[in-house]
Amino acid sequence: MPALRMVRGPEPGKIYDLNQDSITIGRGRKNEIIIHDNEISREHCRLVRVLYDYEIVDLESTNGTFVNGRRITNLGFPLADANIIELGDSITLEYLASDSAPEASQSNLQNVPQHFFLVIRQAHQEAPEVYELDREEITLGRHTDNHIVLQAQEVSRFHLRLSFYKNTYTLEDAGATNGTHLNGNLVTAATPLEHGDYIVLGTVVEMWFATDLTQLTLEPRRAAPRPPVMRDLERTMTKRSTEKLTDRLLSKLNNGSGVQDVVPNSVFVVYARADWKARAAPLVNYLGRNNVTLWVDQNLTPETPEWYEAIDAALATCVCLVVVLTESALNAPHVQRSIRHFIAREKPVLVIRYEEIVDMPLMVQDLPMVDYNASAPERTYQALLSALNSLNLQI
Repeated sequence: MPALRMVRGPEPGKIYDLNQDSITIGRGRKNEIIIHDNEISREHCRLVRVLYDYEIVDLESTNGTFVNGRRITNLGFPLADANIIELGDSITLEYLASDSAPEASQSNLQNVPQHFFLVIRQAHQEAPEVYELDREEITLGRHTDNHIVLQAQEVSRFHLRLSFYKNTYTLEDAGATNGTHLNGNLVTAATPLEHGDYIVLGTVVEMWFATDLTQLTLEPRRAAPRPPVMRDLERTMTKRSTEKLTDRLLSKLNNGSGVQDVVPNSVFVVYARADWKARAAPLVNYLGRNNVTLWVDQNLTPETPEWYEAIDAALATCVCLVVVLTESALNAPHVQRSIRHFIAREKPVLVIRYEEIVDMPLMVQDLPMVDYNASAPERTYQALLSALNSLNLQI
């Protein structure tokens, strides 16, 4: 019988047996599976039986439904054994597949005489590691719930998936922030693997797929990986040519209309309203002069329907979040929500700390952070710009 196991949430370790054709999950009392958590919508998602297992469908939940890091929709997503389901930011479930499927399906991999291996080399390790692939589905990522855990910040929590199909494994990117490259090409669809295929995650992890380790040559196909984006920003700081602020940005900032349209590859600058004039505005002007596409909410009225709609659009569309960090910002609900949203979806967050924070929240402590230098503010902005450039976001 298929089941769900709660990995993270109010009752870790709890098993939910799945024995109905349709099962809804939410915090409302009418659901078959009730989870009491504010991140969960009243009716969050639905499981629908398909043959021996289930598909999962999002019910237009506020905080989203994710499978192995990929946000799903109301079109349905077929679940496989050990899939990781996230509901919002605080609930994690593991799907345990049916034990009543036909024997041919259960023994699919065991009946194949050939062996499969993944050789992984990470920047922080002296020697590569060899993993024998012995499951029909294998996930790789930074989260400890993956079958193969990769400890690198450029790796997403659930980065990629290997699935056994037609006597080999197929590689599929799980919506990773920094993408997955196979033999130099970005992976955009499930792709069958061949012996010797070369896989790169970000700039710090490289892997080789092998069917015979004795005939595998580990050839470096690029320069040594560069350091993490925020390691010693002063050392990696670069200067960019300063150009005039584009007419569009200048007019919108100065005429009161606000930078409201979210353009693809925009950077969302979030701040407390009280910090705009002295802190956020100089930063926004500097980044704008250096051709960074920005989105700010300064000329929208807070707490109005238009403001909420614009914030939601920015959260969904912007590729990076820059936080103007002060005590006031940490007390602003929209700042807190924006940080949680970007962290949960593995999108980069960069922080400029303008003052000492007495009780720094845990979700902020580990974020890349630049301390504001009041005597040389442009040097601070240059450091942030260098960090943005290093992310290769095409901003």
